[in-house]
Amino acid sequence: MWISSTHYLKGTILKLLIKSRFYSFFTFPIAIFFATACTSEPTYRFASEEQLIKNNSLGEQIDQVLVNQHMSGVFDGTVLIRKQDELIYRRAFGYANREENKKNSVTTISDIGSIAKSYTATAMLLLADRDELSLQDRLKKFYPDIPADKKDITLHQLLTHTSGLINFHSRNDFEQLSRSNAENIIFQKALRAPPGAEYHYSNAGYTLLASIIERVSKQSFENYVKKELLTPLNLVHTSWYQRQQVFQDEIAYGYVNHDKRFRTFYKPFTWALKGGGGMVSSIEDMSAWLDALVAGTLFSDQMKKQIFQQPALGRTLGGWQWVEINNTPAIEIGGSTDYGYTAKLQYYPESQISVILLFNGYSNEYEGKTHHVISNEILSNILTHTK
Repeated sequence: MWISSTHYLKGTILKLLIKSRFYSFFTFPIAIFFATACTSEPTYRFASEEQLIKNNSLGEQIDQVLVNQHMSGVFDGTVLIRKQDELIYRRAFGYANREENKKNSVTTISDIGSIAKSYTATAMLLLADRDELSLQDRLKKFYPDIPADKKDITLHQLLTHTSGLINFHSRNDFEQLSRSNAENIIFQKALRAPPGAEYHYSNAGYTLLASIIERVSKQSFENYVKKELLTPLNLVHTSWYQRQQVFQDEIAYGYVNHDKRFRTFYKPFTWALKGGGGMVSSIEDMSAWLDALVAGTLFSDQMKKQIFQQPALGRTLGGWQWVEINNTPAIEIGGSTDYGYTAKLQYYPESQISVILLFNGYSNEYEGKTHHVISNEILSNILTHTK
């Protein structure tokens, strides 16, 4: 009865404080006190002081809903929202390392999941922009001896997930696979559909794109992306699993409910994941990356037009999707893992609002779709009604 009563009391107090427009820096510690005083279980609830609301109603509304969601245990991580060049909102929630009592900050680095595909696609577009290959090139140009049913798959079909290739090509993302191992496994599997006939999300397609980038550039996939994309844009907090150029002590652990910590960064970055995932970043780097793609900074005028162009079938080049949210067009890309990490880049062209979510913890409430629910069902109710 006591446990039931204290949990009820805790929830009631938190809801009352969160709904108040005056919780801010005075009442938030009170909420934390009651949350921890009424139960012996650690809550790991925390919101950084850097909320950067700037006394605007938009930022205030955003803060209220996000604090509410975080305090109820839905997510941990970092959030950044901008309108054109104005920073509207930036705040960190929860812990990067619960066991060592290390809190998330706006500089925390986390796993970005399939958002890594946007780097692979951009590297491929860069090669096409420089006439080192064509997006209409077929796989037989790079793999003359592959099975006949895959010879005519185009690079464009790989980019848009319309190649017909299967989705998962290994037992898990951390399996020790060489490039040739991965290629052979992919080529041996039957197609799900004839090339260009249907949309089927395919990690295998992005593995092949990474391999082709290596074959054409004559350097490793990671080195090419770092040299041509990360370094020019000064994305110093973006890297791959186990790569040493990022600050390892800033990389967050992932948490699913109360499970023990897990850090994908410790895992080997092999060809089971290369091209489709295995990257870490920060909200500032992801914001700069989104800006560069929207502006077409890296490309010629002709290629700029193709980055977010919706094909007749499948997704845009790189896995981006055009969606309609509250009758408002937006383009987005997301990523998630089974270890608490979810991430989202979202852009509203009409209002020029950018949303960057980088989460390292989720509960059973929304599970691996936490980033989608927070952006498309919760924040959107505020962002799509602003001028």
